[in-house]
Amino acid sequence: MKIAHLKSGCHDVKKLVSILVLFCITISIKAQQVTNTDEYNKVIRDRAAKIVNTLEIKNQQVFDEYVTIIADQYFYLNNQQQNFEKAKAGIKESTSDKLLQEQKIKELQEKKESDINQKHQGYIQLLQKKLTADQIEKVKDGMTYGVLKNTYNGYVDMIPALTATQKKKIYDWLVEARELAMDGETSDAKHGMFNKYKGKINNYLSAEGYNIAEERKLWQERLNARKKG
Repeated sequence: MKIAHLKSGCHDVKKLVSILVLFCITISIKAQQVTNTDEYNKVIRDRAAKIVNTLEIKNQQVFDEYVTIIADQYFYLNNQQQNFEKAKAGIKESTSDKLLQEQKIKELQEKKESDINQKHQGYIQLLQKKLTADQIEKVKDGMTYGVLKNTYNGYVDMIPALTATQKKKIYDWLVEARELAMDGETSDAKHGMFNKYKGKINNYLSAEGYNIAEERKLWQERLNARKKG
């Protein structure tokens, strides 16, 4: 009886230890998740604050308001992408029919784009409440790493013979690219949108009679000469 009781006691102790270990692991995971979330929140708010710093806002309350507005837009885009990826994975798990998968994922993508576009319009309206047109331009450039101006200046410098009409066409396309790139959930997505439009621009310039490869080669030679001299 004593041996049986001892074995039973040991079993209970092992069970308790297992429960405690599992509890500690769970707490550790949750703590890590909180830490990661806190770190992400800080990164996003710091990024938003960096953009708002360029607006020269003197009123601290307005400054803080727009840090929150811009940060919330980043959070929204990230959440939309995460939800999309989860839903897409669910579709793939629910059926092995590839055609059905593609159809449902396409519908999911279209819904996501529609929701983001609607949110985009509301976001712009929030910016317009207290910011000037020039300040809003800075917000858009800040959210897209200044790619519009850098790319436009690059084309103008690469091809000095561009006409006013051609320059306007290039600029207008890059403005359109920036508006869409603002909704990209990652840096790669934002740059990818600009690359898509740069393809359009290159095709347009080729149709206008420019040899893009040759223009780029001559431009690089001029850049190298500037560095030396």
